[in-house]
Amino acid sequence: MRGCMVGGREVPDDVIGELRDSAGLLDDPAWLHTRLAEDGYLFLRGVLDPAAVRDARAEVLARLSAVDEIEPGGDVFTGRSARKAREQDLGKCWRSVSEGPKLRAVTHGGAIARTMEIVMGEAPRAQDFLFLRVGVPGRAPGRHLNKTLLNRQTARG
Repeated sequence: MRGCMVGGREVPDDVIGELRDSAGLLDDPAWLHTRLAEDGYLFLRGVLDPAAVRDARAEVLARLSAVDEIEPGGDVFTGRSARKAREQDLGKCWRSVSEGPKLRAVTHGGAIARTMEIVMGEAPRAQDFLFLRVGVPGRAPGRHLNKTLLNRQTARG
């Protein structure tokens, strides 16, 4: 066993493997679609600029720290919140977390939009609202599917 655990149970080695990187297929949409059909996923290493992702992460964490939801300068959730005490408009507060310019540059910017257009064969429609979670290694939520978040990526639905 490789020591991978899910829900407190070891995952058998025969269901663990490396993700196949499909970034080299971005210039050949037909092969990209074949890979998607074969694997059921696309792993596209290098599509997003790591520095831009780190900047977006820092922007979100700074905003969460400002309302005491994570420790200052860290990424561990506190289990408390000062949102109601520090923010008059909670909707505006959450928009400031999910609509920061650095975050939107990654989630709605050219790199991801171009990639999605190649994969889908048409211009993508970015989600208006991002559902963000602070994830701590070893303390992830149980298995789940955010199907509502994965719908309406194009004009077709």
